[in-house]
Amino acid sequence: MRSTPTVLALRALPVDPELVCDLVVEAPLLVAASDDDCAIVLPEVAVSPSWAGVAPPRGSWEAAGTIEASVLAARAQYGIAAVAEAMPADPGEDVVRTVRASVWGAPDEQLAGLPLGAAFAAFALGFIVGEEDARLLTSGPWSRLTLTRGHILVRGPQRLGLGPVHRTGPAV
Repeated sequence: MRSTPTVLALRALPVDPELVCDLVVEAPLLVAASDDDCAIVLPEVAVSPSWAGVAPPRGSWEAAGTIEASVLAARAQYGIAAVAEAMPADPGEDVVRTVRASVWGAPDEQLAGLPLGAAFAAFALGFIVGEEDARLLTSGPWSRLTLTRGHILVRGPQRLGLGPVHRTGPAV
């Protein structure tokens, strides 16, 4: 059984060092409060998406190479076209999810085996700007693409369900 990988985007912003909070907010709701680069307005209510409990490692990241930002952008564009091309007329929600999972969850050789969704996340969130090499780091089952404007974290895909049946008993 194949499952799709987890792809998370992380954008860190400098804010008031005395601010103490740990919450997940929707990106459009996080806005500058003034001309002060360190001022933000947080929404009154945080969101609780299912992925918020997925915690990538904070340390022990090892360098695993680089990927050019132009390659990330090109692979994201390829994926966008592949999703659009694979969609039938008037697809239902299940078909849309299946098509997206098959395109964005597929490992890509040009992305060092990361799923195509990693390129899409970097592209869609505006992390790709100019001529930059994204640093690729790994820690256990996690991979991280680090760009100037943010990080893309990938775990998996995790295999779910029962594994293959193995013969047990005395050797013959």
